[in-house]
Amino acid sequence: MKTISNGDLLENKIITVARQLFLKYGYEDTSMSAIAIQTGITRPALHYYFRTKDKMFQAVYADLIMNIAPKIESIFTDEAPFLSKVEAVLDEYISVFRKYPDLPWFALREAHRDHLYMLKTIKELGCEKYPRMIKDYLLGEMRKGHLKTVPLPVIFLTFYGQLFFLFSNKELFNSFFVEDKDQFQSFVDEWKKQLLLQMRNLLCYE
Repeated sequence: MKTISNGDLLENKIITVARQLFLKYGYEDTSMSAIAIQTGITRPALHYYFRTKDKMFQAVYADLIMNIAPKIESIFTDEAPFLSKVEAVLDEYISVFRKYPDLPWFALREAHRDHLYMLKTIKELGCEKYPRMIKDYLLGEMRKGHLKTVPLPVIFLTFYGQLFFLFSNKELFNSFFVEDKDQFQSFVDEWKKQLLLQMRNLLCYE
């Protein structure tokens, strides 16, 4: 059994604090000094583990991606029917967004701030294989005649557009439509059914 050293524990704590600050304030408005203060260490001690803000951001981004990307890879390499895959992916996103409520807004904000930097970070982490795998799967199913031929941007916007809009605007939605958290969770369950129906109508033959 591998023993976790004090250094590993501190590094994990740094990443946890940095994740909280990056998710809440974004890349530009999160400083290394703030991360050090919140962690309870000095700035030089922080630089021992992460020399630059970019390295810190990559560590946080890798931590977030690893919460979902390997699970999605497993879903799409499984032999389950297409709609079962979509539902499983949707369940994974909902679970992660419940765990990290600021994540949807963080992703949208960082993509708007500098999408090339985000793509560069994804590539450096070796995570570009995940969207490529989904793309290849969809195009393969279309070529086989198992799915309707639909432009990939339409599929992407139908799924991710609705997914991110709901969770990135949760507070606004709550102000207009729901009275308590339990009611929001009930709505998410109903909304999930509607999104699955839209994906079926978009891609599946009768």
